[in-house]
Amino acid sequence: MKVRKLFVSLLTIVMIFSYSIVYAEAPTTGNYYENSTDYVQKIFNNSIVDKNGNNVGHIEAFIKKLKVNNEDKGYLYGIEPNKDRPSVNEELTREEVTDLGYIYLMKNGFPSKHIYDGTDKENYYVTQIAVWMYSYVVHGLKDGTKIATTLIDNNGNLLDNYNKNSETEALVEAAYKLYKGAKSAYDSNQVAPTDVELTLSTPNNDLLQNGQYLISPEVTVNVVGADTYKVTVVGGGYVVDTNNNKKNTFNANEKFKVVSNGLKDTNLKAIVSASISVDKLYKYNSSNNKGSMLYASFDGTPKNVQKEVSFIFQANRVPISLKDSETGEELSGATLVLRDQNGNNITLTEDNMNKTNPWTTTGTSYALVLNPGNYVLEEMKAPTGYALNKTAVTFKVNADGTVSNEVVMKNTKLRGINISKYEATGEDNISGATLEIHDKDNNLVDSWVTTTMPHYVVLEPGSYKLTEKEPPEGYLKSDSVIEFTVLDDGSTSTPVFIRNELIPVPITGSNRPLIIAIAGATLIIVGTSLLVSCLKRRKDI
Repeated sequence: MKVRKLFVSLLTIVMIFSYSIVYAEAPTTGNYYENSTDYVQKIFNNSIVDKNGNNVGHIEAFIKKLKVNNEDKGYLYGIEPNKDRPSVNEELTREEVTDLGYIYLMKNGFPSKHIYDGTDKENYYVTQIAVWMYSYVVHGLKDGTKIATTLIDNNGNLLDNYNKNSETEALVEAAYKLYKGAKSAYDSNQVAPTDVELTLSTPNNDLLQNGQYLISPEVTVNVVGADTYKVTVVGGGYVVDTNNNKKNTFNANEKFKVVSNGLKDTNLKAIVSASISVDKLYKYNSSNNKGSMLYASFDGTPKNVQKEVSFIFQANRVPISLKDSETGEELSGATLVLRDQNGNNITLTEDNMNKTNPWTTTGTSYALVLNPGNYVLEEMKAPTGYALNKTAVTFKVNADGTVSNEVVMKNTKLRGINISKYEATGEDNISGATLEIHDKDNNLVDSWVTTTMPHYVVLEPGSYKLTEKEPPEGYLKSDSVIEFTVLDDGSTSTPVFIRNELIPVPITGSNRPLIIAIAGATLIIVGTSLLVSCLKRRKDI
């Protein structure tokens, strides 16, 4: 079974790289023609007899042709070895043949291919023997004893009952190989496709600079119905596979890239085409039940499909990125500006369609067409949640379009701050208060209910106010407005917190006697002091 699969695979490869198939319009009718002296007789041995004692004789093949108005239209091959050939100039009528084995024989035999290292006549002879072998084994057609007992049995096994020498062995081997291919094609039952489909996909249409070359992204090609496709480049350049091997014809599952020399503005178009030929094979029949003849040419109806993909390159296109300093992820929402070495904003050239300076990042690199010179990239506004990067990125665009260094601005995430809610004199966080943060324009930025842990929040650099909306249970509402500033890195220079006073304890029935006693004692002391003072003055009088 493995050997058979290997054989079928080899046959497929052979078919893909075969010679051109012979195409000729099959006339509706034609005349049979042969020359009585135009035949080949190679395999013979008069000493070999069949089981009935009859002399095997020889195996000969007349060169048979189809003619219309005495004009040669191509070769014919006898199908039924046990039937007489039509008479010369006898009229034949055509009939379509769908047998995959016969189709294989005519596509891979003479004159489509020279399967034997010899003359055209010898190649015709080999092909005719292969047709007889196939007809005998697959369809049970036989010619007395010549094919049946001399070359092959009805199970398809090769025999050796013939006059063996180097020439006859090579002839039989070539015919047997052709027969085996036809038998495998018949067994596979794989009908040739009648149409072809082609789709292309590419991640983008930009040619990227690689040294002195421009290279396109890989183009994925999906072909249905054909084994190969071809690529033609319009506008200069050439085509390579994924390993950068230069070629124009690709297998159906291969990808390709387009390469162009130079760094100038470039527009390329890759034209991708795939084609098949829907081939029809015919045989010609005699009107008096003589042998049928295979026509060794095909009526080919081409089926073509073509798709295009374009690529563009703008000279000195410099990719500018804004990335997370830790993950390397492209960031959106920042405002970047490009200046010259004197601090002036760069005016973008007309090649930068739909581009501005400054610009807001979108999560992908910003490609600009820049003239040779020195440049400074600065960040005017950081992405949300990131600290402003105040360090400029400098770079130089060389005359050949290359860049002195990668142009990447990096941002670090803001640090964030802890906000606490304390008692008037303690350092423990208390829960249950509702706190709010407003920015300098009095917009509410954050609101939360405190817990026994500090509240962590990430704020953009700027000025803020912390206030209490609802106090914790048992505390007086704080009217404090805590103003603080968030620095460029997201931190604050001092801790941010707000304190609450306990609600005063009210007088209740349980402590009234004590209060009265204290008040009474106070009155006695004051009264005694006043009495002593009066007595002293009377004495002095």
